[in-house]
Formats: sequence, C-alpha cells, structure tokens
Amino acid sequence: LENDTEARIGQWHTWLAVALGLTLVVMLAVLYGVSKRVILPLNRLVDAANAIAKGDFSARAAHVGQDELGRVGLAFNFMADELSKLYGSLEQRVNEKTEQLTRSNRSLELLYHSIARLYNAPVAPETYRAMLTDLEQVLGLRYSMACLLPELKGMPRILATTLESCPGKGLCADIVCADCASHDTPWSHRGAGNVDVRTIPLKDAEQQYGVLQVTLPANHRLEPWQEQLIEALSQHIGIAIGIAHQAEKQRRLALMDERSVIARELHDSLAQALSYMKIQVVLLQQALLNEGQGAKADAILKDLREGINAAYRQLRELLATFRLRMEGDFLALLRRTAE
Repeated sequence: LENDTEARIGQWHTWLAVALGLTLVVMLAVLYGVSKRVILPLNRLVDAANAIAKGDFSARAAHVGQDELGRVGLAFNFMADELSKLYGSLEQRVNEKTEQLTRSNRSLELLYHSIARLYNAPVAPETYRAMLTDLEQVLGLRYSMACLLPELKGMPRILATTLESCPGKGLCADIVCADCASHDTPWSHRGAGNVDVRTIPLKDAEQQYGVLQVTLPANHRLEPWQEQLIEALSQHIGIAIGIAHQAEKQRRLALMDERSVIARELHDSLAQALSYMKIQVVLLQQALLNEGQGAKADAILKDLREGINAAYRQLRELLATFRLRMEGDFLALLRRTAE
C-alpha cells in the first residue's frame, strides 16, 4: 500500500509538472497574441493620432479589419481623410483670402497715391505718367497711355505714356478719335503689333475728354478686380481732367470779366480824356492857321496840358487799382495804394 501510494504521488507530480509547463506555454502564447493584436495596433494608432495632432495628415492606422481594433482603424483612417480634405480646403481658402486682401491693399494704395497726385498736381504730365507706371506694376501690364481727344477739330494729344520710344506716337494712332468718342464703355481691340489693347474712356458726368489705353501681355486676360481697378482709376483721371478744364474755363471767364472791367474803366476815364484832347488839338490847329489868335492858342494849350495831366493822373489811378491785391492787412494795403 505504501509503495502504491508513493507511485501514485509520483505520477501526480509528473502530471502537475506537465500541467504547469502547459500553463506557462499558454500564458506566453496569450501574452504574445495580446501584444501583437492589441498593444502594438494601439501604440501605432496613438502614434498616428499624435502625428495628426502635429499637422501631419498623411498618417494612417496600419491595422484595419473586421475586428474591434480593425474597425477603429478604419474609422480613424476615414477621419484622417476628412480632416486632410478639410484642412486643405481651409488652407486654400486662407490663401485665397490672403491673396484677395493683398490685391485689395495694393489697389487701395494705388488709388490713394493716384488721388493724392491728382490733388497736388492735377494737370502735370508727370502725375499721369507716375500713375500709369504704378498701374502697370500692380496689374503686370506691358505699357499704357492716356490720350486726350482733339478740341475744335485739332489733333489728338498724348497726355502721358510709358512708351520709351516714339513719344509723339503711340496707340492713339491705331484708332480713329471719332471711334474713341463714340464709345461710352470700355472695349478691347487689336493694336499695332497684333497686341491686345484695352481702352477705357476718360470722362466725368458731363463729357468725355480722352481714353486710357493699356496693353496686355500675350495670352493675358484681365480679371474682374483688375477691370474694376482700371475703371476706377480712369474715373478719377476723367474727373481730374474735368476739374482742370472747369478751372481753365473759369479762369478764362474771369480774364474776360477783368478785360471788360478794364475796358469800361478806360472808356469812362482815359478814353473821354483822349477824345477831349483830340478836339483841343483840332482847335489848336485851327488857331495856329489863323493869325491874331495867339491868346486863343495859349488857352487851348493850357486846356490841353491840363487834360494830359488829368489823363495821366487817371491812368496812374487805374494802374494802382488794377495792381491792388487784397492780401494781408487791409489798412496797410489801402495806405500803400493811397501813397
């Protein structure tokens, strides 16, 4: 009995050792499977999530399938694709908005400098040439020109141009000026050398004064904001030319009024004195032809001398009046004029 019991105990020890070994093998296999199928995919998923958090939207989950982690990987990859598309569209929209703001800033800067130049020197050719140069730099044009329509059947005149050669000729020679005046809106045509020319009228609310012609590079079309900028600049130029013409017209009217005043003053003073002296000269001639009228001739000479002195005094008064400038202290000006 004792030997049999010891033999059975030995067998149990053997079975326990085998069971313990199998348990260790199973545990190792389970740990290896968990590490390979759970821990490693989770670590890779975390790394991909960290990469996306840093802005790398090309990171994807490597473990995909029908199990739980595979479905998580599929959902993660779908989310990464959507985020990549959304970020790309947002970046494109930001770039577009930035480009639009840059264009708007450059356009506003061009209009501001143009208005400032027109305000300081509205009729100087250098003002318009500087404006055309800035316009070419902003829009990338080849060259441009501002032409004035002929006045009173005269010849058209180039107000400003960026062409270095042949400054007396240019795009205006390619178009009949009557055709320019017949267009109230911008139009395009082919100019010399088979180039595309964009022509915009220079006008204000009353009339058209000329045209602004810009030459585009080869195979280049103006965008809507570029056309709006050119039209806005042409409107400012047309208004400035109209104001200059109105100022010139007012100056001419003021000059004509001043001449009328001078003519009236001369007629009321100096002309009558000269007429009186002319009559006295005729009487003096008659008195000198008749003998014995020396006393009468002396009286006529005395009247003639007094008339000349009066006419000279009136002339000096007129000159002093016309030279008077109403600038400064009125009492000082009045005292100087009296002196």
